[in-house]
Amino acid sequence: MEKAINKLIENQIENEKVHNHENTYLGEDGLKYCITCNEPVQSIRKKFFSGHTFLVARNCLCTRNRIAEKERIMKAKKEEQEFKNRQKDCFGKFTSLYNCTFESSADESETFDYAKRLAKNFDKYNDTSAGILFWGKFRTGKTYMACAVANYIMGQGYTAKIIKLSDTIKDVFKEIDKNSFLDRLQEYDLLIIDDLGIEKKTEYNLEIIYKIIDDRLTHQKPMIITTNLTLDEIKHPESRELARIYCRIEENYVPILFKENSNLDKGYNKRLIAEILQGGQHE
Repeated sequence: MEKAINKLIENQIENEKVHNHENTYLGEDGLKYCITCNEPVQSIRKKFFSGHTFLVARNCLCTRNRIAEKERIMKAKKEEQEFKNRQKDCFGKFTSLYNCTFESSADESETFDYAKRLAKNFDKYNDTSAGILFWGKFRTGKTYMACAVANYIMGQGYTAKIIKLSDTIKDVFKEIDKNSFLDRLQEYDLLIIDDLGIEKKTEYNLEIIYKIIDDRLTHQKPMIITTNLTLDEIKHPESRELARIYCRIEENYVPILFKENSNLDKGYNKRLIAEILQGGQHE
């Protein structure tokens, strides 16, 4: 109630500020009118008990438009700040990733088109338990494309987080309540694991990685994994501990191939993307 009253007072001040004696004229009905839009800036009210009439201020079209534009600008500024906050939370110290967007990319490959479709259809992807595996050789644009997806959906109000496993494992090690720290990763609408496979293959590290991936699948939360590993390396892991992780990826993640020459197996990638958007699982 107090907020509504303050809003009325603010509009009244705005109205009086705009409509002084220089930009209004007196109509035949005795009310003041705006010289720009010719709408009355006053209205007649009647007291309930006495029946006496009195004049109150009224917002004309000019004032209503001015107030609406002011509110639009304030809303836009608020949304921009919220977006920046989401970016800061997502990328942390990796500020260069703020600029990973579809608009700033010169990529014309079909992988680019598919990643953009994933971002635009995130509401459908968000309802599936399938993950995405961006795989391919070094410097083929996997991280850039994953971050472009993140930036796009954050612009739509979703939250995202990119993690480097080596850094995350160090952070977990320093935490007293390790489970609570890992649980916070499940709160993001999209989680990106960047460069899976370059971390040290200790039993402790692999247990942390398994928990992160398994928890996302259990909660049916979307995740993108980028890796330089080949599908053959994922299908034939070196140890039982790796097999636990890679088996979860092989069974639940759709592999999207990135090639240096962008001459992709179009039919293969196209079919996989269609399955993701339909909520299906790949074979």
